[in-house]
Amino acid sequence: MMTSEISEVQINSVVQGMANDIVKNMLAQNQQAVDDNEVNMQSYTEMFRDAFSKGLNLAIVSYVKTGKWDTSGANNMASYNALLMDIGLNDLSLLPKYKIVQKDRELGVAVVEVEAKQTELEKPFIFKVRLQQTANKRWRLVKVENFSQFFMLLQKRRQQDMLNYINKTENIMAVHRQNFINLDSRIREIINFGDLGNRAVRKQLSDIITNKMLPSWVGFRKELTAVQVPTSANTIQNLRLQICDSYITYYENYAKWLNDNNIQELRLANDSMKKARALEANEINLTNIIKRDLTQPHK
Repeated sequence: MMTSEISEVQINSVVQGMANDIVKNMLAQNQQAVDDNEVNMQSYTEMFRDAFSKGLNLAIVSYVKTGKWDTSGANNMASYNALLMDIGLNDLSLLPKYKIVQKDRELGVAVVEVEAKQTELEKPFIFKVRLQQTANKRWRLVKVENFSQFFMLLQKRRQQDMLNYINKTENIMAVHRQNFINLDSRIREIINFGDLGNRAVRKQLSDIITNKMLPSWVGFRKELTAVQVPTSANTIQNLRLQICDSYITYYENYAKWLNDNNIQELRLANDSMKKARALEANEINLTNIIKRDLTQPHK
């Protein structure tokens, strides 16, 4: 049997099989939630299954036609692209290697092993695809038998990549946090015991901010951008960079206000500080969610 003989894909069957595998994986990883609220979880998984099937159906149709995971023709392109990213298909390519491991012409069934490369995985993954023979003796792909194993392997890889990212950035952040606390304490001391109407006091504050605080935040941002960021950590990384940018803008405008006493610059500085604190609250919540997920046992 040559690969050219595989002329059809039973898309609904393939999609439903993949959707079922992912739902089972979700339930296995969140068994406590299932036990606590079985009715709501069942309703949620059915909704997810329907939405997943719709998006993946569109993507597979596009792939069969063009050979690319392209959803640019979709009305909700961002959602479908996110779906492909979540299940690892957007960075997956089939290798020209396959092996027939089972074939029964009487029953008209066969199982073929197909190698594929997913950029997040270190080694190629071997998919087992089930084929059925049609009336005209062509072979139709009806199921990816081990998609669940692929998805779990990808999730474990992403979990390890996320853990490496969290550990690396937390070390960087701990050093920066201590330096920030020291500088911030010095600034607050000057503000609390000095007279901001005094030119010498304002210059002292401006020098600390310009020569120490701002370089600290710029250096911290540079260290964060140098860290290898897995796809799953893009959101938390971008959030942290936005925090850096907000603090940098705050201290830049605050230093300008100290130098020229333009009230507009103080207002801009205060707006940036409000934004920074809101972003920090979001970053703390997201980091806690990530850590909680990383500490949960995965089957």
